[in-house]
Amino acid sequence: MNRDQYSKEYLPDFKALSEKFSEDNEEILFGKINCGGSNQDFCQSLGVTQFPTVRYGSPYSLEDFRRARTFESNVDFFEENVKPICWPSKPHLCSEDELKKFEEVMALEIEALQERIQEEEQKMVDAEQYLLQQKENLREEFNGYRKSRDDTFEFTEFWLAKAVKHLKESEDGVDEHDEL
Repeated sequence: MNRDQYSKEYLPDFKALSEKFSEDNEEILFGKINCGGSNQDFCQSLGVTQFPTVRYGSPYSLEDFRRARTFESNVDFFEENVKPICWPSKPHLCSEDELKKFEEVMALEIEALQERIQEEEQKMVDAEQYLLQQKENLREEFNGYRKSRDDTFEFTEFWLAKAVKHLKESEDGVDEHDEL
């Protein structure tokens, strides 16, 4: 099944979930976007690599939904995990600690906010670079293990022994098909 067909098949369940959870609660938003055409760059910036991609949580900290895509299993998950979130425009949903943090940030001037945004963006870039470096380190470590295995196990001797065994069995009429 191609991604467009799968997305179209999931759409009725998505609409049903949207109606069930946002009908009585304006704090919960269900949205969809077509990642083709002019939206491809936007979807790539969000890290959308498979279709359909379902995410939940804060608009700035969305989590991937990795569960079966059936209405029934989705309802169970959403009832347990999807709740209205604290947001600057929705202070009535916030804890005291979250409200204090909002007040602290709201008191900042635009320049200070921009500086904070740049600092946080740099932290994200640094974390991504660290992750990529760790991935490369693991690749190098794995390649070392592979070389150690290859040095221990002489492939040429293995294949030579198999070929000689096959030849001897063939001469005796034991096996007439090629094992290699």
